[in-house]
Amino acid sequence: MTELEDLIINRKTSTDLLNNSFDLLTPTIKILRGFDGTLFSKGDEVELKAALITVTTSVELLLKAKIASISWVQLFQNPNKVDNAKFLSGDFYSVKLECCLKRIEGISIIQFDD
Repeated sequence: MTELEDLIINRKTSTDLLNNSFDLLTPTIKILRGFDGTLFSKGDEVELKAALITVTTSVELLLKAKIASISWVQLFQNPNKVDNAKFLSGDFYSVKLECCLKRIEGISIIQFDD
């Protein structure tokens, strides 16, 4: 794969991940805006749990978008076992949330506090 092809994949993948993250956040923000901090019913509790899961997933997608903006190869759990066809079809294991911060620190100048 050429350097230009890598850059194109980096940009497209990063953009797709950002869009997916924002798509998840939009309804979650509406749910959270409706919660006034008072006691809530069982239905509200379910909505809040769903919102928390959605926010967590969105954060994971944002971190993966940052990784993809640098190198789509680093999205693989094992970057040494990259398979272009599997990546393009989505048939691969991506880096886990717990590893995203370390991966970002390893491939960029960004450093996170413990």
